[in-house]
Amino acid sequence: MEAIQEITLARGNYDAGYGRSGGGQVVVATRNGTSSFHGEGYEYVRTTDFNANDWLNKNSEISQGLPNQPGVYHQNVYGFVIGGPVYIPKVYNEEKKKTFFFWSEDWHKINQAGTSSTLTPPTTAEVGGTFAGDITAQYPMAVYTASTQTSQIPTSAFSQNAQVYLTNLFDKVANSSGSLTFNQPSTNDYRDDIIRIDHYFNDKVHFYARGMNDSNPQVDPSGLWNGPQYPGAAAAAYSTPGKNVVGNLTWAISPKIVNELEFAYAQGTINAKFESGDFADNPAYVSALTSGSTGAYAFGSDPYGRMPGIGFADATTALGQAAIHTESATWTAPTLTTSRFPSASIPFAPASRFSR
Repeated sequence: MEAIQEITLARGNYDAGYGRSGGGQVVVATRNGTSSFHGEGYEYVRTTDFNANDWLNKNSEISQGLPNQPGVYHQNVYGFVIGGPVYIPKVYNEEKKKTFFFWSEDWHKINQAGTSSTLTPPTTAEVGGTFAGDITAQYPMAVYTASTQTSQIPTSAFSQNAQVYLTNLFDKVANSSGSLTFNQPSTNDYRDDIIRIDHYFNDKVHFYARGMNDSNPQVDPSGLWNGPQYPGAAAAAYSTPGKNVVGNLTWAISPKIVNELEFAYAQGTINAKFESGDFADNPAYVSALTSGSTGAYAFGSDPYGRMPGIGFADATTALGQAAIHTESATWTAPTLTTSRFPSASIPFAPASRFSR
């Protein structure tokens, strides 16, 4: 964050260098090195100890006899920047007027719980096959006891797939109330690397090149683009790494004429997979699930021909890594700017850019 020199927001009436995009354009100029060495380090800290508990989480903790503790929140943002001249005493750039560098490293270590979520897991009695009321009409295998007004489904009637879910997922979250409120922390470890080189051939010709590389590994306990999930069900680990390279050559031909040549390249990727060990990606659990031979949804081990009413999207067939990859390159032809003629650029791609 300390690498930013200037932010410009354009809302309309763009010149040709911005392509034909109809939205707002944000141009961020990075800092550059100077004739003297400068640097700084920083760290911003937030922790759970500084936060109050939210009402839903507190109410759930009290009802379960747990201590009053806020959801996990740890945030450390730290990094450094350094810049200055590139010179070799008695060999190169002794006057420190030609070549300069700037280097920035930025890390974000964030571990925080989201908004409290409430789900309705089976009760402890239901996991064992005991249900309130008479359910024998829907489930003929059940035995109704009038004195307790409960029905018991014998464990011998449980399908193999149901037993996998009950034993490895629902038994861990079942309770007497049939309601579960929880805060699951997600993690975000972000890193951004920026390096820039500026070179002045003379007072009129200036070149700079800048490279950026960022990584953003995260773990979402509820998976991607889902509502709340039971703890340990299908957490997703994903990352969105990206790269950006810019080269720019500016020539001030005269006080009224400036020529600029620029190339920009950007690449972005999304990688996602289930967290190892969670129910959806546990080989022992997945291999225990069986299907019949007469169709994708025919569970041959279910004596009643029913499929459990629980699903993971393609959990048994697509547990591997998913990736989305995009790249773009922008070539801005020499831009001639004078006091009499408008600028003219020929972009090969929309130039929504992070440059200068």
